[in-house]
Amino acid sequence: MKLELTIHPDTCYADSAGEALMGYLNHTNADRWGYTTHEFTCPVWREETVDIDSELIEATLCCGCFAKKEHDEITKFRVGDGNLIVYLYWDGDGTIVFKHLKEGWMLYNGDMKCSYGWEWVEKDNWVYDLPENYYEQFI
Repeated sequence: MKLELTIHPDTCYADSAGEALMGYLNHTNADRWGYTTHEFTCPVWREETVDIDSELIEATLCCGCFAKKEHDEITKFRVGDGNLIVYLYWDGDGTIVFKHLKEGWMLYNGDMKCSYGWEWVEKDNWVYDLPENYYEQFI
């Protein structure tokens, strides 16, 4: 059976979208991704680095206030035709960020071992309203 799902913040609950994307990344996933378990069954290619200047929001979702120091710990993949980017950061719980370049949306989960807790990254998201010294407070 083939099911089709439109993934967009206006038409899909965040938890449903996140879980559908997780299923797409690995359709044979018997055990939920977590810690260092992340195997893809769909076409992906790994990018070398996260550019902190152009991907600060994505790095902040992954690493919080440590984004500028730890962005090199984020693993970045392009999926399928290259319009979907996956950012993985292993901090104990595993953070995952999906970014769709063509459609302009982002979706993340700060504990990718959970099937809940997915959030659309919309303009009112915490990452767009940070204190001025956010990245310097724990240096």
